[in-house]
Amino acid sequence: MSADEKAAAFEEILERYKKEIFNYCFQKLSHNKWITEEVVDDVFVHLFLRWDRLVIGKDIRAYLYRTADLMVKAKLRKEQKYSYHNISLEQTQESNPYTQPSETDIYCEIDIPSYNADDFLESPAMQDFKNSLSSQDRLLYELRFEKHFSLMKVAEEAKLPYSTVRLRLLNIEKIIRAKIHEMFI
Repeated sequence: MSADEKAAAFEEILERYKKEIFNYCFQKLSHNKWITEEVVDDVFVHLFLRWDRLVIGKDIRAYLYRTADLMVKAKLRKEQKYSYHNISLEQTQESNPYTQPSETDIYCEIDIPSYNADDFLESPAMQDFKNSLSSQDRLLYELRFEKHFSLMKVAEEAKLPYSTVRLRLLNIEKIIRAKIHEMFI
C-alpha cells in the first residue's frame, strides 16, 4: 500500500471520528474548546504513532474513546490547579463547532486498509525534519520511532540519563505532532 493510500485511510478515520471524539472530550473537559482541541489532537497523534502496532477493524471507535478517556483524565490530573468550570452557556455554544448537525452526519461502513506509520516516518517531510536534528537527537529519534525501543533502552543505547532522553523525545514528538497536524488536519 502506498503512502498516499495510507494517508487517505488515516484522513478517513480522522474525518469519521474527530467530531464524535471532540464532543466526548468537550463534555468531559467542562466545555473548554482549547483544551479539548489539544486533547483530540493528541488522541489522533497517539493513533497515528501506534498505527503499525494496531489491528484496525471494528473496534477502532472503542480504541479512540478509550484513548480519549485516558488523555482527558491525564489532562485533568495534570492541570487540577486550573478551573474549567467558569464558562457560561453562551460561550459553550459558541466554542463548540460541532453543535449543529451537518449534511455529512450519516453512519456508513468503510473498508479501512492497513496502514503503517513507518511510511509516514520515511516521507520527504519527515526526512527533512530528521536531517535537521542534531546527531544525538537523530539517534534518539531513530531508536525510539524507527526501532521502537523503550525509553529505558534508548537511554542505555545513547548513554544519556533517562530524564534527558524523555525530555528530548517529548520535544521531538511535539514537532512530529505539528507536522502531522499540517499534513492531515
